Amino acid sequence: MELGAGRSLSPGKGADSVLEEAGLGPGRADLVVELSGNPDALNLALKLVGHEGRIVIGSWYGTKAMQLDLGTEFHRKRVRLIGSQVSTIGPSLTGRWDRRRRYDLVAKMLRRVGPSRLITHRFPVTEAARAFALLDTSTEGVGQVVLDYPGGDG
Repeated sequence: MELGAGRSLSPGKGADSVLEEAGLGPGRADLVVELSGNPDALNLALKLVGHEGRIVIGSWYGTKAMQLDLGTEFHRKRVRLIGSQVSTIGPSLTGRWDRRRRYDLVAKMLRRVGPSRLITHRFPVTEAARAFALLDTSTEGVGQVVLDYPGGDG
């Protein structure tokens, strides 16, 4: 895919249909990035990832409790679960990645990626309920939904 992901899959589907859609057999993915905050998606990631694969888990779970299937398959495959937190970086990187270097890289990547092209829908903030309903019910054609505020630069 254009932004570097091999596949983008819906967490609402069963494991078999996701594997089929991805063209993968069970346990064939080298890396799975789970950014939905959906516990079912994280358990699905465990089925998708291969031997000694990695799962990067975005920080969208907050205080949500969940059951994670760490049964035989997880241990046998030696899967690595990697927590991702965007507001800080790991201590092992702070010596090389000061604030200036991080900001410079972010600015460069924003120019390269051009994230505004990912906006698929815009709503005035007064129609936020409509925007959230779209996010809740749509499975295709919705990338980024933006709420525009009066007097904003949106």
